[in-house]
Amino acid sequence: SNSVVLFPASDAVPLSDIPPSKWEGIQHVIIIDSTWITANQILTDTRLEGMPRVVISDEQTTFWRYHNLGETCLSTLECIYHFARQHWQHTSGGGGGYSGEVDALCF
Repeated sequence: SNSVVLFPASDAVPLSDIPPSKWEGIQHVIIIDSTWITANQILTDTRLEGMPRVVISDEQTTFWRYHNLGETCLSTLECIYHFARQHWQHTSGGGGGYSGEVDALCF
């Protein structure tokens, strides 16, 4: 498949476990933008059936808001940012180092 769903489902594969060469064939990252309760319902949509799911490494919310689901339940914007940062580090030979290459996504 040339698409993946970014979602912390039990069957999601960690972004870092996908070989960089396999990311070359992925053209679309589907991100669900809704409340957590609704996101689980959207995930059952038939158009997303069978689409591989990926998850980012845990990150704490930085500046958006806190709620009773915990500090690692991120806003959509934070998910996009952390996905882009982790993807860059994993596929661009970043070697774990990071110098702000995708920071502009939040502003």
